[in-house]
Amino acid sequence: MVDIKEILRLQNPWWATGKVPESKFGNIKRKLITEAVNELSGKKITGIIGPRRSGKTTFLHTLIGHLLSTGTEQKRIFYMQLDNPSLKNPISELIAYIS
Repeated sequence: MVDIKEILRLQNPWWATGKVPESKFGNIKRKLITEAVNELSGKKITGIIGPRRSGKTTFLHTLIGHLLSTGTEQKRIFYMQLDNPSLKNPISELIAYIS
């Protein structure tokens, strides 16, 4: 069985450090961060879509960095790459871990 706890620890380094590693930020400042932050206060799910290598993950890490800088508790920010090859069935593994 895959060590889901270790995978989550690696994908969420801010749980230990309180900050997103600089290597996760791109060179472009995203104007949509403010809009995304406003969306988080609602009860709707916001999807981020786009072609490969268009900046979706960089955008999410920038958003996480913003949340951390404004006082959001680091353990309340959960990020998971579902395309991790170590996870054959990530949803069932995740449910088993958090149950």
